[in-house]
Amino acid sequence: MTVNEASATTYQKGTSATSASAIAAGETVLVLGTTNGTTITATQGIVQPAGDYGSAASSAAGVVPFQRGAPTTAKQVGQIPANYTERSGTVVSATAANQATEASLAGFPGGATASCS
Repeated sequence: MTVNEASATTYQKGTSATSASAIAAGETVLVLGTTNGTTITATQGIVQPAGDYGSAASSAAGVVPFQRGAPTTAKQVGQIPANYTERSGTVVSATAANQATEASLAGFPGGATASCS
């Protein structure tokens, strides 16, 4: 992993702001920023407490560690008619589209909406 510093990159050690030159070699630093492949452009660097790499301090502060979620399976709601062909519908006016939306929502309260004008 390559970390690029920007002129706006900020650093923190404990509860105080610090500079990059105040961070000693070998200290563990949490780097926040944007990635592009294997390169992070740092926006912030936070020096972690020695020993437990900050897990005890994070737990004491109520920080919930990030855990990558498992991918979910696709969920299908509703059914496409067997005889449906893409672009085989009828173009309707905005008024008719809004009436159809209202009728649909009456049958499925709380559903997603989109209005036409």
